[in-house]
Amino acid sequence: FHFIRWVVENDKLCLIYCPTADMITDTLTKTLPSPKVKHFAVELGLRST
Repeated sequence: FHFIRWVVENDKLCLIYCPTADMITDTLTKTLPSPKVKHFAVELGLRST
């Protein structure tokens, strides 16, 4: 925690807010409705073969 705080305070890293609805990692951790899974698959660059 202290390292992350130091990095942010010294402008080595910029944290930005990401709303829950936009978190692509949700596809790996939650059960989501099909439209959301399809949207995130496109965002990740996944395609069916």
